Amino acid sequence: MKQFLRYTALLSFFLLLLPTAPALGAARIAQLPLVVEGGAGDVDAETVDALEEMVARDLYMPLNDTVGWLTYVDDRALMDAYDSACGQYATRRGYDYPAVLRATADAVEADLVVLPILTTYYEEIYYTSIFYEENFLHSGAAVRLLVYDRAAGEIIDRRDARSYADEDQPSGRAYVLAGEVMRNVLAAANLRAHVRDLRETARGAEGQQ
Repeated sequence: MKQFLRYTALLSFFLLLLPTAPALGAARIAQLPLVVEGGAGDVDAETVDALEEMVARDLYMPLNDTVGWLTYVDDRALMDAYDSACGQYATRRGYDYPAVLRATADAVEADLVVLPILTTYYEEIYYTSIFYEENFLHSGAAVRLLVYDRAAGEIIDRRDARSYADEDQPSGRAYVLAGEVMRNVLAAANLRAHVRDLRETARGAEGQQ
C-alpha cells in the first residue's frame, strides 16, 4: 500500500510539470523581434539575440507552462500581421510604430505587444602611437521600446542612450552600452508589472468560469 501511494505521489508530481493547454481567458502576448535601424547597422547577431532575450525574460511568467494564464502569439502569424501593418503605416520619415502596434494587436488579438528598436549602435577603436600604450574607444548605443496595452488603449514609448569616449575598456564596448540602455527602458516601461496585471486578469476570468 505504501509503495502504491509513493508511485501515485510521484505520478502526480510529474503531471504537474507537464505543460497544459492555455486557460480559458488566457492573456495573449506578442513579442516582436528587435528592429535594427540604419544607425545601428553594425550590430552583430550575438548582440541582437542578447537584447531580444532581455525582453523575453521580462515577459516570462514562472509556472506559466503549467497553469497557462498567458499564451504567446505564434511567430509566423505575428510577423504576417506586423509586416502588413508596416506596409499600411509607412511614412516618409519611417513607420508610425504606435499605429503599427495597434493594428498588429488587433490582427492577432494580442493583449500586449512589445517592440524593441535599436536606433544607434557603433564602436570605433583608434590606435595610438607607440609612445602611448592605451587605445581610444568611441562607442554608443540607443534603444527605443514600445509597449501597447490593448485593453487600456495605451502606448508606452521609452528611450535611452549611452555613449563612451575614453581609453579602450570592456565597460565601454557597444554591446555593454546596448545592454545597459535596454535594461533601462525595460525598467522604465515597467514591463513585468504589465505581465503580472495580465496574469491577474486571466486568473480572475478563470475563477469566474
